[in-house]
Amino acid sequence: MAINVQFTTPPDAPSSADAATFRTRSDAFVAWMASFGVKLIQFVTQINATEQNINEKEVSTNAAAAAALSAANFQGSFVAGVSSAVVGESWEWQGLVYRVLENTTESPTESPLSWIAMNDAGSIHYDNQTSGLSATKVKAALDELSAEKANLSDLSLAIPAGTVCYFAQSTPPGGWIKANGALVSRTAYAALFAAIGTTFGAGDGSTTFKLPDLRGEFLRGWDDGRGVDSGRAFGSSQSGDIQSHSHNLGLYGNVPAVTSVAASSGSSLGAWATTTSSGGSETRPRNIAMLACIKY
Repeated sequence: MAINVQFTTPPDAPSSADAATFRTRSDAFVAWMASFGVKLIQFVTQINATEQNINEKEVSTNAAAAAALSAANFQGSFVAGVSSAVVGESWEWQGLVYRVLENTTESPTESPLSWIAMNDAGSIHYDNQTSGLSATKVKAALDELSAEKANLSDLSLAIPAGTVCYFAQSTPPGGWIKANGALVSRTAYAALFAAIGTTFGAGDGSTTFKLPDLRGEFLRGWDDGRGVDSGRAFGSSQSGDIQSHSHNLGLYGNVPAVTSVAASSGSSLGAWATTTSSGGSETRPRNIAMLACIKY
């Protein structure tokens, strides 16, 4: 059997320049792969850290939810005519959470003055089947409610010092002092002193000043140039008076309550009379006594 063998010329061997280029490119690829590996490890590490952070926040959020629900004294969904809401409790009504202001069996729709919405924007909705509330939203609502409570407690700060009010109680409320003409400290009642100064009395001239004394008095608006009660200084007092007037008295026959009559000589007969006095110690309208106080 004959065997036919043929020889071919091999291709040109790579040059030294081609080999150098290949090595350079190979080294660059290996370096890139190494860099990619480092970045991949960093990315995985970051993902693990993020996952851990999310888990920690979830635990914190759940704890906040439990604390918020406890603080809000949340009772669940309110059923009109069935549920009985007590002051201090929180109930859900039509997707919103309400705080109870007074004991009631009526819904916020039926008795709006008995409830206060815990979020004006109405963003507190049921979105969690376990607790019925989102922890984040409950906490935000409680924070808002606390802020509103603080605003209400500081409402008296909106009343300027020097304001006079009458109260149906025998002692002044907080932030008020009796308008009884007492001498009080200029430093202890600095805001009031800044408002009224020494209008009603300078006190000792250095450390005290006098409050207006409204006990047993009627108030009258300051004339301030109108001319109805002219000549009055602001804050001045005025004694009782009766407007000037006259009476015509005719004497015919027996006149009751006339204590003396005298005739005068001349061409005509004249007479005067003195009537019997009646009434009390002052002229006054019907009234009710209240406690006059001034804001300090």
